[in-house]
Amino acid sequence: MADPHGPNTLEDYIRVHERHMARFLEAGFVLEDGCVFTPYKTEVKLDGIISCRSGIQLEVQKDIGYVNGSGRRAKVQTKAFRYQSWLTGVGNILRYEWNYDHRGIAHKHRVRHAWHWT
Repeated sequence: MADPHGPNTLEDYIRVHERHMARFLEAGFVLEDGCVFTPYKTEVKLDGIISCRSGIQLEVQKDIGYVNGSGRRAKVQTKAFRYQSWLTGVGNILRYEWNYDHRGIAHKHRVRHAWHWT
């Protein structure tokens, strides 16, 4: 079985994102996928906000590096990511990110709200 986090073609990377979003949209959890893939010379950016039911918003920021090739058939791999979620009227609820200065692994930050945890 191939490594799901290993290199993949840009075309497949986009297809996987679209397939997951279609399932969430069909299920009614996601209301709108505002994410856009933007190619640059050395990487592709995936940025945008996914609006979900119950006022949940998810901001997506991904840096996808070219491993080799070019265009939609190029091999690419995620270099860095950050997902920030918040609840409208309440504030941040979760941030999940990869490898920045003070940590060497993917990690999450949870925000405690009186309405949620005791």
